[in-house]
Amino acid sequence: MNNADDVVGCSNSESYRAFLWRDGTIYDLNSCISADSDWVLVSANGINDSGQIVGHGILNGTGTINRGRIVNGGHRGFLLNPTPGTDQGLKIKLQGRGGHNQWVVGLSRQPTTNLYFEVSTDLKHWSPVAHTNFGSGFLIERTDSEVGFFRAAFNP
Repeated sequence: MNNADDVVGCSNSESYRAFLWRDGTIYDLNSCISADSDWVLVSANGINDSGQIVGHGILNGTGTINRGRIVNGGHRGFLLNPTPGTDQGLKIKLQGRGGHNQWVVGLSRQPTTNLYFEVSTDLKHWSPVAHTNFGSGFLIERTDSEVGFFRAAFNP
């Protein structure tokens, strides 16, 4: 944990993955690196006040994970550095658009390109909602007239 209350670690809910928990949201750190990097970030062990994260993972598919441990070789350490000139948090801005049930969502410091949006009427049950690129943001639209809550979600 750093002084900004960011927490890093290893999640094993589906598979062992390094995570960052920031402002009540958990991020799979694998979604914060290039998909073609050949890395699987397994565990984050520390984060400093500059946002640098250290941990270990598998490079080039040369190891496997067994109960959270990397076996069969391939164990490597990593250092993630924040992208210079970016905000340290994810910020979402939602604006109504002229059309009925249309909103423009702007994101700063988008941690992944695997982005999708979901909508809920009760904050418990979420379902996907269509979106398209719109300038520097995304246009999301609903076909029904129910009041809804939106969230951005990221695939690892």
